[in-house]
Amino acid sequence: LMSKLLINEKIDLNDIQYENKDLYDYLIKLKNKNDISKLNISFNYDGNDLVKNGKNIQVDEHNLEEYIDKVIEYEINKNIKKLNKIKDSLFCFVPKNYIMNFNREELYQIFNRLI
Repeated sequence: LMSKLLINEKIDLNDIQYENKDLYDYLIKLKNKNDISKLNISFNYDGNDLVKNGKNIQVDEHNLEEYIDKVIEYEINKNIKKLNKIKDSLFCFVPKNYIMNFNREELYQIFNRLI
């Protein structure tokens, strides 16, 4: 996640599997469900509306991808303050324009060598 955040890449479902396996498994099960509307899921997640009036909007096969994106966005935003502090600290030592020269995979390899 951090490498994508550093270069402002969109975080997707595949990225979540490394950060929150339970959430990833839940979202994959939803994606593979035949008739999602029977599950009676709304755009309310963790007690919060993901969209305006979310508790009154049912998830179905037409809006499932949007629901998944909104859940991921919600989870990322919960942790964004912590991630931004790490990011800001890194930029104190390594100029942002230097970091932007790397792609996500290269940053991932660099961070793995440091840890």
